[in-house]
Amino acid sequence: MRYHEFLVLLAGVVLVIADCNVKPFSMKYGIIKVMGGSRAVNAFHKSLAFTIGNPPITFGIRPATTLNSTFIPASEEICNSTHPGFMGCLAWRGGLFDRNSTTWVPDTRTIDYYNGTATNDGWDFLNRKTYQSNDKLNKDPIAQFPRGWDTVILGEAAQAMKAFPLSIIDYYEFPFSSGMVGLATNSVFLKLAVAAGLSPSRSWGFDYGEYKDGKDQPGEIIIGGYDARKAVDLKKYPIFPDKSKPCPFQVTVKTIKWGSQDMMQGQDPFLACVEAGYWTNIMPLQVQRNWNRTMRAAGYVPGNDGEKRQFAQDWEYLYMNKTNGVRDFPKDDLEIELSDGFKVKIPNRELWGPAQVNDDVAGTREDEPDGKRVRIFVGDAGYQGVEPDMAFLGQPFLSQVYLAADYENNVFYLAPTQRGNSDQPADIKTLGCGANATADATANSNAGSSSNTAAIVGGAVGGIAGLAIIAGLVWFLFFRRKKEQDPVPNSEQQPDPYNSGKVDYNANKNDGLPRYSSPVPQNPAYYPAPSEGTISAMNSPYPYQQSAEGSTWGAPQQPVYQLDSNAIQRTEIAELGPSSVPTPTVLDTSGANQRDSIAKR
Repeated sequence: MRYHEFLVLLAGVVLVIADCNVKPFSMKYGIIKVMGGSRAVNAFHKSLAFTIGNPPITFGIRPATTLNSTFIPASEEICNSTHPGFMGCLAWRGGLFDRNSTTWVPDTRTIDYYNGTATNDGWDFLNRKTYQSNDKLNKDPIAQFPRGWDTVILGEAAQAMKAFPLSIIDYYEFPFSSGMVGLATNSVFLKLAVAAGLSPSRSWGFDYGEYKDGKDQPGEIIIGGYDARKAVDLKKYPIFPDKSKPCPFQVTVKTIKWGSQDMMQGQDPFLACVEAGYWTNIMPLQVQRNWNRTMRAAGYVPGNDGEKRQFAQDWEYLYMNKTNGVRDFPKDDLEIELSDGFKVKIPNRELWGPAQVNDDVAGTREDEPDGKRVRIFVGDAGYQGVEPDMAFLGQPFLSQVYLAADYENNVFYLAPTQRGNSDQPADIKTLGCGANATADATANSNAGSSSNTAAIVGGAVGGIAGLAIIAGLVWFLFFRRKKEQDPVPNSEQQPDPYNSGKVDYNANKNDGLPRYSSPVPQNPAYYPAPSEGTISAMNSPYPYQQSAEGSTWGAPQQPVYQLDSNAIQRTEIAELGPSSVPTPTVLDTSGANQRDSIAKR
């Protein structure tokens, strides 16, 4: 085996060894004030605060568990600053990125070296037909977009990541609203956090927060651990038990009851993905019908006035109208039981509420003034009246369930969120970091004591084995290097620290299963005029789109491991470290350089 191949192996071993001396850090998950040029507005949905670039712009970034990379919306191609509806577009997008940022460095490599070779094949299978029929998006929606590096500062944690890899969504038909940070099993973000000494391991704990007192209450994400104050009784599950499915967090739903109403009537137990980025639940068609029947019995009818369809839904919600014969709406909690006996009660307030309307000029979202319609947090993923390919448990489920992931040990955890402890200080425990951290997580799980002991012993043995491997490799390299005389191509000399430990969760790419989506809102004010606003694969200034259908790539360019055009050294995977959060600068941008087409989402 060649010397450079051992370097790659050594780099991979070093990266996966957690540093238990590093403390986890937390970030608020709530309504973020986001920016687009000189203007700021509260984002429509909960998110994490990422401050990006220079001048710094604050974004609302949502977590995604079937994504490995990170992407953010561009400015001029997505929302037009001269359009009256710009503020609504900005609030929906959760921030807009200007590639004229002085710290933004575009990646000029071909798709073969896409952001450290992190793949996103498991992303958004729901919209696969849209991608496959679109020359711009094609089969891999993320890899087709401009990529590069910029400085990212993580919320109130004040941790800075310089030279952080980002994809820039510059196409208005891309069916997602805000930016996303990938938290899947091969997450670039998590790997960089560990390599930079910001996180002890590739693990995280997530509290979505709840809806209470008429507004969304903030939650938090903890990188490198979880809050034992909120997650008292963690129950352990394997990552990707079925690798042909698109999501790492898979559970089987056994029963759903809303008071005395059986929402699973006529429905067998079904597999569902627990998805932190969804703000709704995607349910099987029969469960949707049962929901519809329950609502009708309470005096509600589906849809807008005069609507004759069985359902009136957008991607996210089921809408119902009040009638003159409206009776008491079900006031009971919704109880979901999984096949292993895990139960969660979801308060009534998390299941439905008044329908809302966007004020796109002001960039706000308010309840509809007449109060006739209600929205139910059950979506159909755009397949109205059709069986969804897969179910998802999103915001209503996670409002009461704590989710933690430990990719070092290929497990995730669920626990009923202890809201009664919210006035107490956080009790942050480390996950995926040596024997003690493993014991912290498994001691409270429902696994037997023998498995706990096995985890502790395994962690200790694994740590010793890891040190032995490193020592052996160092010894071998020291004596082998003198014998290695053959020249090695430059591209082979560079280790690929991003590409270790991949999980093939997309072995069957035609499995017909949904992945992860967020719709473009159905408002014509945000669709572009059919003019220069459309960015095609042929006229893109960035070399990441195919030049024509059926074309093939030439020889890939060398990876950017030397000095780039801005003289920034990119030999290491990231130059990271603690920092203070800069005050976002209010810029004087008149929009003269923006496109003249109408605002786009």
